[in-house]
Amino acid sequence: MSNKLFADFPTISKTAWLAKVEKDLKGKALSELEWQLEENIRLAPFYTAEDTAKRTAFQEGNAWQIGEDIVVTDEKAANKQLLQVLAQGVDAPRLILEKNCDWAILLQGVHTEMIALHIWDKAANQASFQSYAAAHKVNGSYQQATADLGSALALNASFPKLKTLVVTHRPEATASDAVAELIMQAKTLLEEAMEKGTDSKTINEVLQFQVHIGKQYFVAIAMIRAIKLLWANVLKVYKVDATNLPPIDVYIAPTAYDDATYTNMIRASSIGLSAVVGGANRLTLLPANALQEEASEFTGRIARNVQHLLKMESYLDRVGDPAAGSYYIEQLTDALAEEAWKKFQNRK
Repeated sequence: MSNKLFADFPTISKTAWLAKVEKDLKGKALSELEWQLEENIRLAPFYTAEDTAKRTAFQEGNAWQIGEDIVVTDEKAANKQLLQVLAQGVDAPRLILEKNCDWAILLQGVHTEMIALHIWDKAANQASFQSYAAAHKVNGSYQQATADLGSALALNASFPKLKTLVVTHRPEATASDAVAELIMQAKTLLEEAMEKGTDSKTINEVLQFQVHIGKQYFVAIAMIRAIKLLWANVLKVYKVDATNLPPIDVYIAPTAYDDATYTNMIRASSIGLSAVVGGANRLTLLPANALQEEASEFTGRIARNVQHLLKMESYLDRVGDPAAGSYYIEQLTDALAEEAWKKFQNRK
């Protein structure tokens, strides 16, 4: 079809484009339009097919889970909030446990087999969770503040659908530093587990990447894609199927919001779009007033509805790797990946 559409138009080379740009700049250097993203990453104002190698899409579909954080200090109150957000379209909530919990109360009325339950355990609830999960179908992730590799692997052995090794990065890190930190942490865990007799394929299946993205739209897309690209390269070294990549759990970086509630609503839409286009597997959008006060029912609903719009009206969950073939995003992905890989090698 593309051949028929463009058959009557002459092919324009990059050289011709550059000549036109230089003429229109009227003496201004083209380099003045370049973007200095990081110290070692500088991008041209435009790219063409001549600059970009063809790459296979990272994934066929683009389905992602809708997340929301619930801080648990009281089981009954948290259960009420949990049931409410599930009824409003959240299918992958994260429970942040600040205390030892009664799971029967906390998850009363929750059909755990129908959702992905993500847990950040700050209060050593693993033993009681294992007892509860043994009688219920549970999948998602279980992250512990003080977990060791052995207990994480043991938990996964009992519940294979749980991701029990969650790696993250400093929220304030530059894009390339963030990617390098994630790859380094994951590789370290992989090697430590292999030394204890666990095969690399099992470790890859236990991993989950936790990523914080900010207001730089194209950078956020490229970050997520660069993580997939580099981890696939690591897996090839260990002879693991690189098509089975760990899920990427995306959150808004704290620095992305300010005190302007309604501006933050717009930012959340843009940030959410970049996460989805980049290929996030789970996405949590903060309510617009989350940093100033307790989120209201209105701001919480708006944050959830952004994701509903991206799915149900924009159908972005139906397009595998939406950014594939974009000359600019492909170049940015490669630039971030190359810089992150250098930093990763220097930390080995």
